[in-house]
Amino acid sequence: MDAAPSGLRTALISDCGHELPAFLPRLPIAPLLDTCVFSVDIGECKPHPAMYLAACARLGVTPAECVYVGDGGSQELTGAASLGMTAVRLASADLANHLVFNATANGTGRP
Repeated sequence: MDAAPSGLRTALISDCGHELPAFLPRLPIAPLLDTCVFSVDIGECKPHPAMYLAACARLGVTPAECVYVGDGGSQELTGAASLGMTAVRLASADLANHLVFNATANGTGRP
């Protein structure tokens, strides 16, 4: 994968099966990602610390240096915040009705 523009490092952290790692390189977003962390490869799902720490290690940063952006499913924002990341909840009209599995109930993360 090509690296993101200098100064900004990005990682995708996803709970997924083998399909996403197979087709992600063909998606328009792929060149914007420095690395990807897939649950199918790590053997854990969000909010397990291994998911976030793998992204940090691959990017060469500490959790305190990260901003984690997500829809709040899988308790991902709580998991990110517990490691010291700034957690930001992605909220937009086109996401209002999409399925969010095991969402953080209290709206953790800055919208």
